[in-house]
Amino acid sequence: MLRNLFQPAISLMNHLKYPQKMVLMASIFSLPLAAFMYLLVSDINRGVDFAEEGRLVIQYNQSVMVFFKDVQEHRGMTNALLKGDPSFREKLLVLQPQIDQHIKAIDSLENRYGKKLGTTGGWSKIKKRWQTLQRQLSGMQARESFDAHTSL
Repeated sequence: MLRNLFQPAISLMNHLKYPQKMVLMASIFSLPLAAFMYLLVSDINRGVDFAEEGRLVIQYNQSVMVFFKDVQEHRGMTNALLKGDPSFREKLLVLQPQIDQHIKAIDSLENRYGKKLGTTGGWSKIKKRWQTLQRQLSGMQARESFDAHTSL
């Protein structure tokens, strides 16, 4: 029964010369090896892509966290200024360009990676609310300013 199953292969091997038999056997054994190597490389590439995306997320989050840290400082300084402490005016003038730099840095990250990270819509809303707050700040009371900063 088994002999009948392998008869075509035996017949083929009997008709081939020794070098041809070696090439055939090498081909048969290298197909699974090639498939395994393809799967291995594909899996490694997925891991590299995942790590790269994680690195981008960390870089983006760090930039956003620094922005919000400075916005919180801005909130406190503005609140103190609007409550009558003029010593914070100069500190705000120093802090504002730093916040502008953070915005430019995040905009740069958004232009490069926003679609990939899915952050474009969220950042646009935050940036627009910040710009609106900056325009309206001079006419606000201390509590309004504090609440507006907090709602960012």
